[in-house]
Amino acid sequence: MRDQHDTHTSDLIPAKRGRPVLDVDRGPMTPAERAKRYRDNRRTDVKSALRKRGDLMLDQYSDAALIDAIRSGIATGQGAKTGRLVAELARRYPVK
Repeated sequence: MRDQHDTHTSDLIPAKRGRPVLDVDRGPMTPAERAKRYRDNRRTDVKSALRKRGDLMLDQYSDAALIDAIRSGIATGQGAKTGRLVAELARRYPVK
């Protein structure tokens, strides 16, 4: 039987390591939740960059940002804007 005078009881309980979880009720995030949060944040970053820059500076976009913007444009049904993005990507990589 263990009680408060037992000096070895604390040795049986392993020490908690790492950062505490942000949401105590739900526990730590699974890898799938972490990936979904990353994709959502990436999507909002690209959308906000498109709104800030406009279509005049398409040559300053990275290829990954263009592809993400094309993906979101197709998903939302913005055909004209998506067409300009695809044209910019095609201009960068001409067919030989």
